[in-house]
Amino acid sequence: MFDPSTTLTTTQEKFLANVNNKPRFITMLSGKLKQSHILVNVVQAEDDAGLLIINTAIELTNENRSIIVGNDVDLSVLLKTLVPENKHIHFMKPGKSNIDTIIYSPKSFDAHITVKPHILFLHALTGCDTTSALFNKGKAKATKIFQKTADIRDSPKVFIEEGCSPDTIFTNGIKSLLAIYDKAVKFSMLPPTSSAAQAHLWMDYDRRIFTANTNSIATCSCCLIDHNLLEALCFNQ
Repeated sequence: MFDPSTTLTTTQEKFLANVNNKPRFITMLSGKLKQSHILVNVVQAEDDAGLLIINTAIELTNENRSIIVGNDVDLSVLLKTLVPENKHIHFMKPGKSNIDTIIYSPKSFDAHITVKPHILFLHALTGCDTTSALFNKGKAKATKIFQKTADIRDSPKVFIEEGCSPDTIFTNGIKSLLAIYDKAVKFSMLPPTSSAAQAHLWMDYDRRIFTANTNSIATCSCCLIDHNLLEALCFNQ
């Protein structure tokens, strides 16, 4: 238990990893912001917090520019995919030490023509809030592979087609996984087994179909909307 006068003796990551500390801190922070006359709306995400953050920004943003602040770069993917052209919403990933602050806009991916149509597929394949991540195989590597490997660019198309059979999903999805694991296999970084790959790809398909058919996705992220602060927090169940 802690209060505003508590001196922390641990790192931010360890402090927020405690499921009791995080909601208490959010409540305390919200109270302080309200005292400073900053309107705060705390929302608990039941599924993927990223989707909730983006959709809330879309809902609350008017003609002014708005900035979503967070550390999860996946928000930039959802920003590009879901934000309408008439909404001026940006995502800012704060820098630290020798890492610069980066600001993304919905047009940040426009220069990557070969990757742009498959952003959500790569988002789910490499891991997001509702799908498991590939160990040591991140989004940057997957993006570079899709940029240089022409024969796998058609594979993601089945992931936006409703009613696809598991065999079709696996056959097309495995091409992308094999491309990502194309180097000599190391025991410390073994690729997924056939069964694990099937389960992972089916979850990716389910995630991709859901995102493609809804306008409403947990890390703790803050959304600054026209001078109002929205915090979306997903509690681990």
